[in-house]
Formats: sequence, structure tokens, C-alpha cells
Amino acid sequence: GRSFAVSKSILRARQREPVGHILLLHDVTSYRVLQDELMALNSELEARVTDRTAELQQTVARLQSEIQERQNVEATLRHMQESLADHVTGLSHHLSALYEVILLGGKSVDLDAVRRLTLTTIENALHADAGFLFNYLPGAEHFDLAVQHGFTDEQIAQLVTTETAWLLSDPIPRTILDLPTATAPPASVRIPGMQACLLAAIVRMDTAVGAVGVYWRTQPALSVEEIALFRALGDQLAVLAENARLRQVREQALVQEERQRIARDLHDSVTQSLYALTLNADTAAARMQNGRTAGLEELLGRIAVASSQALREIRLLLYELRLATPDAMPLAAALQLRLDAVEKRAGIDAALAIDAGLTIAPPVAQALYWITVEALNNSLKHAAARHVTVSIHRSGADIELTVTDDGDGLPPAVEQRGGFGLRSMAERAAQYGGTLAVGATATGGAQVTV
Repeated sequence: GRSFAVSKSILRARQREPVGHILLLHDVTSYRVLQDELMALNSELEARVTDRTAELQQTVARLQSEIQERQNVEATLRHMQESLADHVTGLSHHLSALYEVILLGGKSVDLDAVRRLTLTTIENALHADAGFLFNYLPGAEHFDLAVQHGFTDEQIAQLVTTETAWLLSDPIPRTILDLPTATAPPASVRIPGMQACLLAAIVRMDTAVGAVGVYWRTQPALSVEEIALFRALGDQLAVLAENARLRQVREQALVQEERQRIARDLHDSVTQSLYALTLNADTAAARMQNGRTAGLEELLGRIAVASSQALREIRLLLYELRLATPDAMPLAAALQLRLDAVEKRAGIDAALAIDAGLTIAPPVAQALYWITVEALNNSLKHAAARHVTVSIHRSGADIELTVTDDGDGLPPAVEQRGGFGLRSMAERAAQYGGTLAVGATATGGAQVTV
């Protein structure tokens, strides 16, 4: 159980010949035990290092795998974000195109202009190279060109021969992405040099009224959203066409209504004045033929009054036909134009006084303008005034309008109850917090105050 380290040395004589040996024995048991323990510890440490290295390698591999997965996820998210951004951009572009077409409904443009602008919007939104809009003539079951872009006359002549039943029978747009090789579409829609097309019926109130189509020279990558946009723009075109038709009907009705109003004014005012003028002129002529000159001056005076009144009425109607309102010019300019065009030409001394720098909100200016015009019309038609004054000035926090004349004043019944014109003036004033007062002046004329 003990360990010794042995060393041997040779004993030599002086003549250097060997004469014996010396053996030295050193007890190294403790050292050997420590060495064995150290070797055991070293082996254990190496095993631990090996195990730990393996664990670290596994950890590093796992971390590398997680990093790679994270990078893959980030790349996927980045791709999804880019795709979503592209998708949102595309949808925004589509909505913008649809919004542009919807805005056409509020513009005062004719139907042909609406069609041209709509076709241009559709082509730009879908990046198409050519397009057309057809009207459908149900009686003849035939298409008629409304507007086109990018086609020759020969190609349009070919397209209008397309069988109406094929194009109008399906509410879903006809999407043909391989036009040269497709067998389903009719030959009339195959345009040389075009690789793809979108065709759809235009329907209004479940009735086909036309067709729209766009073509590409190179095959496009159409999405479902773009096909839906094409259909939506076609439907919106039907709405715009109907709005344009209704607007035209409305304008015609307004023209007819204005004609009837002018006819009523001519009958109620000018015709009466001309009738009185004719009657007095005939009476004066008969008296002169019979040599009766008594009262002739009075008749001639009536003729002069009647002719002057008729002239005033006609000038008023002419002014209304070329009416200038505060929509087109400032309130002071519009009122001055009225006084110059009507009152002054009728021989009435008309004056306008407005405070310098007076600022009036446009709606209030409109109301004051129409109240003034109504007051001037009443004075012109009924008062036989020679002087009229319109003044607008600020009174504290209020704005005060007065229209004063030196005519015959108001009949008692009108002054008490008010006619339709006075009620209209009062309503206009009340709409913006104002009050209307109508009364006689100290000299016997009439004064309207708002």
C-alpha cells in the first residue's frame, strides 16, 4: 500500500573503477495519492467541460435556429407589410378614381363630358391602352358609339357589331386575359394588337343602357379589386348619366317656369299699361277726328303716363333677363347696376349710399340684395316715384338697410296686412335675425327698413 521512488548511483574508486552501488528509496505514497486524485479530478473536469461544451453547442444551435426563425418571421412580416402597403395604395388609388367619377355628378357638365371624363378615369385607374363607351339602342338591339379612345374607326366599326345578348346578358364583367387564343368571345371583340380586355354592361334600374370596355396591348395582372372597380365605375356612369338627364329636365323646367313668369309679368303689368295706352290713344284720335279738343290734354297726359310705366316694366324685365347678383359681384356693385339699368333709365333719380369698408357676410348680402330688389320693384310698379334712395350702414352691432321713395305710398290694406312681396321680404330678413318695417315717410312716400 505504499509507493517508493528508487534511484541508483554507482560508487567508483579514485581510479574511477566501480566498486559498488548506492540505492536511495524515497517514500512518495502521499504524492502518488495526490497524483491519482488530480488525475481523477482532471478526468472529471474534462468530462464536465465536454458535457458543458455539448450543452453550449446545443444552446448556440438553438439560438441560431431561433434567430433564423425570427429573421424569417421578420422577413415575412416585412413582406406582409409591403404587400399590405401596396394593397392599401392600390385601394386608395381605386377609391380616388371612384371618388373622381362620383364628383362629376356635382359638376355642371353635359353628358358627353361626363362620359369622356369617366372613360379617361377608368383607363388611368386600370392602366389600359384603349377604351370605349357604347349606348345601347333596345329597339334596334344595337350598340352606338358614345365615346372612345385608342381605337381606329375600323376597329370601332367592328366593336359595335358585337352581339348585344353576349355582352349584356352577364352582370359580371367579361374578363379576357388571353384575347388572341381565347375561343369563347366573339370575333368582333378581337382587336389586332390587343392582348386582353374587360367588357361590361352599363345597367340603370335593371335595364341595360350601354356597355363599357377597356383593352391592353400587353397582358395585365388584374386583381379582383380592379375588376370590381371596373364594374363600380360602370355602375356609377349609369348614375351620372341619369343625373345629367334629370339636371337637363330640371333646367328645361326652370326655363319654362321663367318663361311663364315673364309671360305673367307681361300680362299683369306691361300688357295692362299698353292696353290703357291704346285705349287712351284711340279715344284721343276719335276726339281729334270729331273736332272735340276738350279734355285732350288730360288724355295725352294719361298716354304719357301709361307709356312711361310700360317702358319701366319692360326695362325691369330686361334687367331680370340679364340679372347680376352678389354671386358674381359685390353687393354695392350689384345694387348700383340695378339702379343704373332700371331706375335711372326710367327717369327716376336713384341714389345708393353704403358705408365705406362695410363687410357683410355673403348669405346676409344675398338677403339684403333680394329685399332691396323687391322694394325697388314695388316702387317702380306701383308708386310712380321720382326719387328713390337705398342706404346700407352699420348701426351699433346691426346692419340697417333702408329703401325710401317719394311715390304714392302704400295702400292702407297693404300697409296693414302686407302682400306676398312684403311677406317674402320679412321672411328673408327673419332668416338672418333681422326685422322688416314698412311705413310712410314724412313727405308721403314709402320706406322699407331692415
